[in-house]
Formats: sequence, structure tokens, C-alpha cells
Amino acid sequence: MQQFHHLLPQPALGPRCVLLLLLLLGSPAEATTVLRFDRESPLTTTLTPRHTHQRPRSEPPSPPSPRAPRSLHRRGDSQFEITFSCPDSSPAICQYAQNSFERAGVYISSMITISTPIKVHATFKSFCNNQSLDSCSSRNILGAAAPVAYFPARPTTSVAVANSPLAASWFLYPQALVKQLHHDAPLEYASFDILADFNADIKTWWFKDSPTPIVANQTDFDFVITHELTHGLGWDTSLLSFDQVFTDVASKTTPYVAPSMYFHGSTGKPVADAWTFLTSFDALIKDNNGRAVTDYLTPVQAWWGSAPPSDGDEPNVLTSIISQFEASGTPFSAAAALAKTIIAAPRSLKVNTNTSLFTVDDGKNTGFSSGSSITHLDYTRYENTPDFLMLPYDNDGRGVPLMDLVKKNGGTGVYGPETLQVMANMGWGTGGQPSSVSLTIGTGFQIGDTLSAAVKVRGGGGVSAGTTTAATLAVVTALLLGLSP
Repeated sequence: MQQFHHLLPQPALGPRCVLLLLLLLGSPAEATTVLRFDRESPLTTTLTPRHTHQRPRSEPPSPPSPRAPRSLHRRGDSQFEITFSCPDSSPAICQYAQNSFERAGVYISSMITISTPIKVHATFKSFCNNQSLDSCSSRNILGAAAPVAYFPARPTTSVAVANSPLAASWFLYPQALVKQLHHDAPLEYASFDILADFNADIKTWWFKDSPTPIVANQTDFDFVITHELTHGLGWDTSLLSFDQVFTDVASKTTPYVAPSMYFHGSTGKPVADAWTFLTSFDALIKDNNGRAVTDYLTPVQAWWGSAPPSDGDEPNVLTSIISQFEASGTPFSAAAALAKTIIAAPRSLKVNTNTSLFTVDDGKNTGFSSGSSITHLDYTRYENTPDFLMLPYDNDGRGVPLMDLVKKNGGTGVYGPETLQVMANMGWGTGGQPSSVSLTIGTGFQIGDTLSAAVKVRGGGGVSAGTTTAATLAVVTALLLGLSP
């Protein structure tokens, strides 16, 4: 069994990979200043802050990859513009891989309405850099894809109905989606919307253009790329199981789930500045009694916003912030209650009216799985159905080409009806119609708006480049049986 997994960072504890966070940071004097964080690679720990103002710059930011792109191409039936680099493989394999990215764009473009082309920077390269595969710790990492940037926003249209958490909170919207929607503030976009790096060292890839048929232990590259690009369109969470990410610091006796944190400072002693905003996907999640995840987390976010903790002369050192949060009473109990709900049983969370998310495995006491829980559909319920694409495992897909799976499972495209409804609820247009959602972009936050005073930007200043954060990175990892490089 091969698992689609989202690797999570461990700031100051040997980070494996870090996801992009975007926070809005503005002073009252600069009501429309937005701070956007860009990344150079979906596997990097370095984020570069960018400021956007009333008037966009005439020149776009530099591309995120120092390598010259192999090609820039968009098929006529696709709204995905692929900039592709392939430094380590033969011309034939490079062409196969590029074709897979382009086909994935075609598959998705036929399912959702994309009015503004989505720009993808895709790289197919050796993760082991010519090391012996036996000694390479990255040999089983299939690849990573993630949004390049987020903007804090909330809907101004009918999505923000009375008593909806969307009406009163700010969420991180991925740039690819923001570009499709009307919004009330000029924004300076990153050069790309999605970054994707995939591992050329994997020997069990199968490419549709290959002259040889797929065999039982191979995975169709089209399948993985289409799954991952969908994460880049917004299937993403800011929630972490702290005992799994901050393994040397967080409580192991009482598991808890809370938003990731925003950091600055050295990797040896990072300083935590604030909770991140939840994502627009998080905003849709409820438990089986109809209680929104945002409701569970209200005391958690209020704790930091109302009384930012400190540690003497150096406030908010990671170890101190976690210790103080675990002693905070009601806020910590709220985070623990959310974890308890998630791991209580399979299918304990849902989106749409009754679309079950993957939380824990059936019949296995595995607990919360950072990177798999929350951001996938439930495996047991949706295996062998038209909604198979966004499962945490690819049992359906081993040894079968992607479009054969669509036909086998009774689908009409790569997204089944419940997957399409999730996309629509996030704000994507479907059924050939544009989205009716418009966004209010967040500006001018004060203490209490989920940010601490430590992260406010004044006069164009701000945190230094190299800031690291912990949210969710869409990463595919081979953890289980059947995959060998």
C-alpha cells in the first residue's frame, strides 16, 4: 500500500520540510498593506517575505527556481501553464514527465471553471543528488506540491451566511483560487501559483507515453500529479498534531491539535510569533454533530491574541510557548477536545453536507496522521467510487492507469461528485459556470485578531527573510508496502 502523506516541519528540531504561510500584517496607517510569503521550493525551509501595496509593482518577483526552465507550455484544452525543469533524466523520461503535468492540467480544467490560468513551476529531479540510494534518506519521497502563496480573506457573498464562521473570521486562501475570484484590494501575486518537485530516483513510476504497459507495482505518474495539484488548489490545513511535529517538546500524554505557528529567529532557538490563520479548507470542516472546527479553536486563538506569553527578555521561545499553552486551562482543553474528536473514530469529520474526511484508519489504533488526516477523503467510504482521487492511499491506483480508474469506478472525470462539491464550497466554479464568491481581503489587524503584537509590520519593515513556518505541505511519501526506488 502506498500512502499520500504530507510531511510536516519541526522547527529547531531537525526540520524535514516547511510549508508556506501567508499572514496579513498591517499597521493602522497602512490599511491595505499585505505581507505575502513566497517559497523557492516546496521542500525548502526558507520563506521570503513580500509586501503588497495599493499599486502592484510593474515587475513580477523573480521565479522561485534558480534552474533555467526546460520549457513553458500550456495545452489548448488546459488552464494550467506549466514551467517545467528536468535536469537529471533522459530527454525521453523528461518528456514523459512533462506530458503528465500537462495532462493533469487538462483533467482538472475539464472539471472546474478556471478563468485566469494557473501557473505551475514543476521540477522532475533526483532527490538523492547522485548519492547511493541505500544511503539516501530522500529515496522514498515521491514528491511535493504546494501553493506558492496565500492571502488572508473571507467571502463577502452568500457563502458568509448568518452564524457561519466564514462571516467573522479570516482564512488563508491559496493564490490560485484568489486569482479566480473578485476581491476588494489590489494584490501583488507571486510569479507562480503552485510549486511541484518530484523525485526522478523513484523506479516505480509509470508514464502514459511509455511503450511498455503498466505493471502491478507501478503508479501512474498522472494519478500522483493530479492528486497533488488538487492540494495546490486548496486541499490544505493549518492544523497540526503537536506531539507528532514538536516531538521533543509537546505533551505525549494528552494529544492536541491546534493551528501551526509562525516563527522567526534561529533554527536552534526559534521564537513563535502567532498562530497561523486556518485555511479556507479548514473553514468547511465540521464534526458529525455539525460543530465547526473553527468553533473548537476559538479559545485557542483567543489565548494568544489577548495575552501573548513571554519568556523573560526573549518572548515566545518555542519550548516556552508550548509549555505555557499546555498549562493554559480552557484553551489547551479545547485543542485536546479537537484531537479527541478527530481520533475517536474513522470518519469523525466531514465537509459538504455529509462528505467524510479521512481521520484515522478503520480497525487500527494509529491515531492522528499528520499530513493524511483531514486533507483527504475517507478511504473506506470512497475506495472504488468516482471520488477515489483524493484518498490518502492509492490502493485503487497501483497497476492501473488513471483514466482507466475513472472508467472502472464509474466516473466522468478525475473528480467525483463529492470532490466537486468540496471544490465548489471552497470557491471554485463548477459545471462550466464561474464562481459566485467574492472575497474581502484582510487588512489592518489588531491584537486579538489571531495575531500577536510581535508580527505587526510598520512602515514597510518586517520579519527577516528566512522565516520558517509550520502549516501543511502537500507531499507524497512512500511509507508502506510496495514502493522501492
